[in-house]
Formats: sequence, C-alpha cells, structure tokens
Amino acid sequence: MKAFQTITVTFLSILFLPLTSGSARTSVDVGLPPVVSYRFESGESRIIEGKSTEKGTASSCKGSFPTEDVIGNFTAAAVFYQNACYTDGRYNHRNFRFTIGKLSGTDGVSYEAVQVEGPADKAQKFLASHHYLFYKVEQPSDYYIYTFDRGMLRQIGMLKKGELTSGEFVRLPDADLSVLSGRIVYVLATKPITAYHRLNEATEGALLTDTPVGSVEKRRIRVSGRPFDTVKDYSSGPATHENIYGTGRQFFFLSMSGANATDGPRIVYQDKASGGIKLVTLDQELLFQSEKTLTASSGEILAAACDDQEGNVYLLRIQTGSGEGRIVRIQKFSREGRPLKENRYDSSKTGLNLFNYSADMLKSSSVSSMAWSQGMLGVILSRTMHKSGDGLNHQGAIAFTVDAASLALIKNSGQTSGHSFGNFLYAEEGGFVAVDLGDNYPRGVHLHRLDRSGRRSRVVFTFKTQHGTSASSPAGKQYPVYKEISTSAKTYYQWSNDNRTYTEIGGLVPTEKGYLVLFATELPDLDNARTGGNLIDPRNLAVVHVRRDFEKVAQKGNFVEDEMMLFRSDAVTGRFYDFGGRLNEQRNTGVKKLTSFASVEENASRPKILRAGPDQNIVLFEIWSGNAYRTTQLLAFDDDGKVTERFELGPSWRLNRQDDVYLYNGRLITLAGSAADQTIEINSITLR
Repeated sequence: MKAFQTITVTFLSILFLPLTSGSARTSVDVGLPPVVSYRFESGESRIIEGKSTEKGTASSCKGSFPTEDVIGNFTAAAVFYQNACYTDGRYNHRNFRFTIGKLSGTDGVSYEAVQVEGPADKAQKFLASHHYLFYKVEQPSDYYIYTFDRGMLRQIGMLKKGELTSGEFVRLPDADLSVLSGRIVYVLATKPITAYHRLNEATEGALLTDTPVGSVEKRRIRVSGRPFDTVKDYSSGPATHENIYGTGRQFFFLSMSGANATDGPRIVYQDKASGGIKLVTLDQELLFQSEKTLTASSGEILAAACDDQEGNVYLLRIQTGSGEGRIVRIQKFSREGRPLKENRYDSSKTGLNLFNYSADMLKSSSVSSMAWSQGMLGVILSRTMHKSGDGLNHQGAIAFTVDAASLALIKNSGQTSGHSFGNFLYAEEGGFVAVDLGDNYPRGVHLHRLDRSGRRSRVVFTFKTQHGTSASSPAGKQYPVYKEISTSAKTYYQWSNDNRTYTEIGGLVPTEKGYLVLFATELPDLDNARTGGNLIDPRNLAVVHVRRDFEKVAQKGNFVEDEMMLFRSDAVTGRFYDFGGRLNEQRNTGVKKLTSFASVEENASRPKILRAGPDQNIVLFEIWSGNAYRTTQLLAFDDDGKVTERFELGPSWRLNRQDDVYLYNGRLITLAGSAADQTIEINSITLR
C-alpha cells in the first residue's frame, strides 16, 4: 500500500459579470492556471466575553457594545431568545478569542479580517441566546462577507450600503459564533474578491492542486436561480436527529446523450426561491453556454432527473404538503428543453401510496432516484404513506418502472424498504440495480435488481437496534419484556421502532464479478447494547463485494449468507424484534473496513463511490465530528478491498448528502451550490 498523503487544496471566491438567462457564451480558449492563494496575517488578539447585545424590545437587549468587549471593529453580541438577550453565562456561551488582522493575497491586495475561535465556556444551563459577529461600520458601503477556512474563501452574505449607518454596529449574516468549533476567519470587502480566472461571461475556475489520482479543478457557474446551498441548507452531522433521515437529491448532471458527439453535458436544478426548474447547458470543457427554465413555480419539488441517449430530459416532480391526491408526475423534454410528454401517476393508497413527500421545495427527507435504460425509466421513491390499518402514516420507499416513450407505468414493484432513508439507482443491461437503507422492514442495506418483470432484493448488511422501553408500542399493542438485553437499570421490550440506522449509504459500482456496495457505519455492527443515541461509535467506511447474481442466493430476512459475498470475513450474528414484535435473526459477513476512526470526533459522512476503471474504485467522503464538518477526503481501493490511495481535498470540495458522483470525459465530477452568490460548483478530478 502506498503511504497516505495530506494535500491541502487552496480555494478562493469568484467575481462574476451579470448573467442573462438563456444567452449563449463564447469561451476563452485557455487552460486553468493555479488559483490565487491567500493567507491570514494576525494582529492583536483578545478574549471577547460577549457582554454586548443587539438592540431589541426586551429590556436586556439594549444594543450596547462595551469598549472592553470590542476589538478593532468587531465584537460578539447576544441576540434575542424568547424574552431576553442573555450574556451572564447561564443561557449563553461566552469567551470567544478574537484576533484582528488582514487577509492578503499573492496579488498584493489585502482585506479587513478577524479570526474567531469557538466559545471557551459553554452555557451553564442551556444555550438560549446565540452570539453573532457584529461589525462597526466606519463608512457605509456595499460589503461582501466571506469566511476563510484552510485556504477556502466562501461568500456567506452581503451588506447593502443603504441599510448601514456610520458608527453603528451591524450583525453579519450567517456568522453564528456560538456554534463554532475550532476557529474561522471572517473577511469583509467592499467589492467581490476575485481569485479565479474568467473562462467566459458566466464561468470562472482554476486548477486547485495535483494529486496521485489526477489534477483537481473547480469551475463555478453563475446561474439565474437560487440553488440549494450545500453548506447552509443541510448542515447535519452524524450526531443530529436530522442526519438519521438525510435529504433529497439537489443537482443532476446529465451526460448520456450520444446524438451529437460535440454536445456538452447539462445540469438540472431547482430554483429554491421561485420553485422553477432550470436546465443549464455546458460545453465539453464544462463552461456555461445557456440556461433555460423548464417549468415555472407550481408548488412541486424536483425529486429526480435523468436523460437518455438522445439527450431527452426527464423530471420527476411531486407536490409538496400532505393530503389525498398528491400530484406525482414525470415530464419529458427535448434536449433543447421543449416539452414532449407528461404523465401523472396514481398517488392513492392502491397506487404509489403517497400521502406526503416534502413540506416545501427547499429540501426533503424523502429521497428519489431515477435512471434510463433501454427505453425504460426506473424509479425508487421514498414517501410517507396513507394511514394503514393501525392508524399510522408509515414511511417507506417504492420501486416502479415507466415506459420512456409513453411515460406509461410498466410495473409497480412495491415497497423496497420501510422506513427508507436513502437510495441510489443505476442503469444496467436489461434494467437497473439499486440500493436503499431500511430501518425495520428489512433492517439493513438493501440491494435490488429492477426490470420490467419486477424486483428481486437481498440484504447485504444489517445493524444494531434499540428496543422499546415501554410495553406499549406506538401502534398501541402490548409486548413482553426482552429479558436477554434488559438490565437492573433499564427494561427493554420485544418490539422496536429504531429509526436510527447508524449508517449512511454511498452507492454501488459494478465489478467484473459483482457489485461493490459502500456505506459508512458504526462498528461493532450488531451490538444492541450500544444504542440509545444518534452517534454511539465512530462511523467508518465499509464495503461488501456481492456476487453478480445475488438474487439467486436464498436468504431469510436480515441473515446474510456467505454464498452471497466475494469477500471473506468472520461472521457476526445478532437479533432484534421488529415493530410488529416478530423476532429477526441477523448476520453480517464479507465486510471490509476502509477507514479506522477510533473516536466519535472523526466520522465518515456523505460517502460516494465511483468506478474509475478495472480494479479501480474511488470514494469521496466528508469527515465530521458529531455536529461539525472537519474536511473532505478521497480514498481509492482495489476490488480486493485494499486501500491504495488516501488524501485530503479539504473544505474546497463539499458534498451533498444524497447527490451522485459522475464520470464524464475522464473526469470525476460532483456538484455543489452556493446561495449567497448564486453559483453551482463543478468540482472535478481529471483522472490519470
């Protein structure tokens, strides 16, 4: 195995000229020179206790900024919570280290900046008032606000000149100091900071670094809509409740078209401000060419998108909110964005059984996948269902196939998993292969083959379970004591409804012999005593290598047989009682760990896997503490599960929880969004 390397990637923000939606762009025929680098030059440093408060209606919110609580033009001020601005340490964190200074670039330009460290002292009771970064305006101007973290400069907001008054303090957007872990630099500039190279009127980019697997590049596309913000709109770490459920796909990179060899790829995204669904066309060098609105706002969320070999675009759209008769539709557009066909699907209990998919258009814990294969669309869709016989609205995913020409339903293949908290689906000869994450029926990483005739499924990995602590389940049924795991301190009962899977799935890739299925999970994997919280043990990357004809292996529930696995490992067994009180035997085998995190301060999250070539598999993943992002890494391994490369990409490469990773013209690609400057980032590695 090669020695691991740490590579720090430099990233900076971009200046864009105004963009007119739909207009073509002429590209400049230049390479991608290295990005301009910046560094923070420190000056005076002091502890800021946090005595200052914003101005509000409560008597304690006086808008006071004591001199001893200010350094340079900066301070930490408490904001209103329910009935007060708390500063005495009972209901607020305090004692933040501020270091004023400047951010200097290799271009010779410097900007006002302050480095802030997270609170040294936490709230004595609980956190009520948060402290935000406030800035004293000397001369009103438009201010562009950035964070600078390990070489990455990211715009987080803007202050408008007309809203500012000389000599007054103003709260900086998205600068909550109470949630900081570690340190970060905040930067103010009176004009956008430009460090990337202009490639055309709506694209800027640069070469970030070189790595053992290829050169890392970033292109940032200015778009007309407000894209999903990868950093802000889903910031849930492994220890949070929201992380159990994840969030839906946000960006779709379409590159299947074989109709014209000179055509470039497209990106589909939803404008989170208006609800409109946009089609961005790129050239083969990933530079912006045009943007078109496919659909206007209609109270529907974009659940999935894909294309076919002719370049036609398919959208899966679902009405937001709860109720009978929710609209579920697939729309088909030409390569140019001209409407061709639409079909609506029965969402009643006897159809797709969809009662709720999403409360709004921003994001959803429901997840959908859609792909095209040989004239057919495959779909996996998770949703909350209509009330069942026990009076509850259960959640689960459903699989179905659609004729790509007529959009008529071919086959409703029923539930994949319930509950289902993530899924990936891929086209293959004759149909599709997919994986989803189930928490009860079954409880495991669930592999599927889907085609016109239906679905065949097997569990390839299963995990620990917390059992009920009362005799009565949410359905009102009574169950006996689970004596085998009960203790003198706690009694458990023979039912479970553990939504926690302690796992995130990362997709799958085909190999010459089968499929590699990737996930991040807590090990030991079947120890039911190590439950009761969202994060009990560190989450490590793991992979199983499943034989190609996995559906031919006889399997009972969550009991994984040796015959299914191409890797060999010691088997681990366990058992759990499901929501209905039925006993389920569990068994794992053939699991290979790819990382070895030993503390819950380091966890793998947002994993993605890509097949880069024969015996070459690449994994992108983020490292998180329980609640805070740390960094992004790349790991490569062969078909025997041997890690061959691992290095750091850093905060310049952020990952959406459920979005896919793509291979286009020899480039590994993922997409991310920034709401503050309305950009879609194309992060890529040109593979060797």
